[in-house]
Amino acid sequence: MDDMDATRAALNTLFADCDLVISVGGVSVGEKDLIRPALEALGASLDFWKVRMKPGKPVALSSVNNVPVICLPGNPVSAYTVLAVLVSPLVRKLQGRRQCLPSRLQATLKTDKVFNETRDEFLRVRIMQDEQTGLLMAEPYERQGSGMSSSLPWANAFARVPAVQKFTGGDRVWVYPKEDWTR
Repeated sequence: MDDMDATRAALNTLFADCDLVISVGGVSVGEKDLIRPALEALGASLDFWKVRMKPGKPVALSSVNNVPVICLPGNPVSAYTVLAVLVSPLVRKLQGRRQCLPSRLQATLKTDKVFNETRDEFLRVRIMQDEQTGLLMAEPYERQGSGMSSSLPWANAFARVPAVQKFTGGDRVWVYPKEDWTR
């Protein structure tokens, strides 16, 4: 939908019937990114725009008439990662669940790449137990770009590499099994 009036009307309809509105794409700064200006025209309060995570930087949290609005990035890998990391705990909270955050495990990062980003990086990894040592290992998908949709079905977990800390293969990281993020 690349028409401001139609976007605003569609959002307005959702606010009348929904407890939570989630959009995908249209929240960045491009000419056809109409979600944010449409929300502003509806009187939205913008709580934040952009987060320090990779992938998933262009995300916004807003509300209209006390209805929370989460604007996910348009890139499929970024949208999935933000949905898993930020949105699924919020949905659990809105459902009244006690356990909102997913379980996490320590694993050894199995790569030679050095990570030293300015944003937390959520790697798509496959976790497995090393047959010789019995340790839990996290093997990153070979290409971590936000356009690598093939990493999503391949991975069975996310590994969080915190910002501004130097990580290399053999370091321990927190991993979050994928089934816990999407349950």
